[in-house]
Amino acid sequence: MISRESSIPMYYQIYKILKHDIEHKIYQENTKLPPEREMAALFDVTRETIRKSLRRLQERGFIYTVKGQGNFVTKREFVKYSLGKDKNFTDNIINIGMNPETRLISFEKIINDENLANTFETDISDEIWEIVRVRYADDTPVSLTKSYIPVKYAVDLDQKLGYYPSITEVLRKVYKLSSIKDTSEIEIRFPEKEDIKHLKVKKNYPLINVTSVNKMANGKSLELCTTNFRTDKIKITVKY
Repeated sequence: MISRESSIPMYYQIYKILKHDIEHKIYQENTKLPPEREMAALFDVTRETIRKSLRRLQERGFIYTVKGQGNFVTKREFVKYSLGKDKNFTDNIINIGMNPETRLISFEKIINDENLANTFETDISDEIWEIVRVRYADDTPVSLTKSYIPVKYAVDLDQKLGYYPSITEVLRKVYKLSSIKDTSEIEIRFPEKEDIKHLKVKKNYPLINVTSVNKMANGKSLELCTTNFRTDKIKITVKY
């Protein structure tokens, strides 16, 4: 139960208890949670405290509300995404029996910045392709990806990409450029407006960010890719 002597707010303690019960199937998927008044009596707190706990659960995808009926446990189906040297989105989704889809949001040349120039070992004046895409698994948006590639490696990439299912394939087949993941950094981020719009998440919902650098055989960086994954849809496995 909750501790009234703790410095942790009561609403957050209740949120953690309910989250634990949902994760351990005490409350099954698509079943209704007890009414607010019952939970307020159970925890001996106000209904407003219960509402704060429920809002946090809803923002993090654990429950959903049906107007006039109450709060229900969300059915949480995860895509198992393998993060490895030679893994890409399309292969990952196909391998688990789901249908992958990528929708292009924007494709443009941008001005280099210090971070990109250091990654690609290019001049600050060099142009960079920025490709923004939303990835889907069985029609559900699961990630938003931004890829950066020096224009000098693929001058007319914007004209070629539409004929191939992935950036990896067009780089390999058209430009004879192959690469593997050299490094990946993983962190938790909160969504920006672009994520909220395309991933259909709330502004306080945490995302898993994976930023990877793909390098060619000569040690040069070919692509920097930063991806925000929905934490209610993706489980990431790192393979060595």
